[in-house]
Amino acid sequence: MRHSKKSQQAIEMYSLYEAGQSLESVANSYGVSRQSVFELFARRGFVLRTATLLPHFEFAGRKYTMRANGYYAATSGNRSYLHRDIWEAVYGPIPNGLEVHHKDEDKTHNVIENYELLTQSAHQFQHDGLGAFKEKWANCKQGHPLTDENIYTTKAGTRTCKLCAKARSAKNYASRKGG
Repeated sequence: MRHSKKSQQAIEMYSLYEAGQSLESVANSYGVSRQSVFELFARRGFVLRTATLLPHFEFAGRKYTMRANGYYAATSGNRSYLHRDIWEAVYGPIPNGLEVHHKDEDKTHNVIENYELLTQSAHQFQHDGLGAFKEKWANCKQGHPLTDENIYTTKAGTRTCKLCAKARSAKNYASRKGG
């Protein structure tokens, strides 16, 4: 049985859709609107995939859906994260350098009692634990081991490698002595 050119095109379009392309993608391939592809498939009795509804949450008149990273984000506008919007609604703007942390580490548990503000490094430490923190800070930039014996804390409160400090001091001393 021979199909008309339009029938053949409809079958080709549906084959793309069955292969996983969206209605929008099929429409773009043929230079037509998504709606016209939808109507064509409906007229021909082609079975359409059912929409998979993502988990969602509503807050302050905005809809938030779960993203691939596990956090809820607004579906329109600035796409802000739900936990940040809840914090700001209760406490005002989040100060620069701080992040909202879920205390129980459940990204879907979005209640104000489950939040705390942490610096980025404290937040990272909270999630990665002491092992990753130690691994990252095991050596100074010059590669010296940062052990208890090789670290001192400056008056400003920063941790410094004693070997590097000693080398800087010797270099400064030599430059003042003219050597």
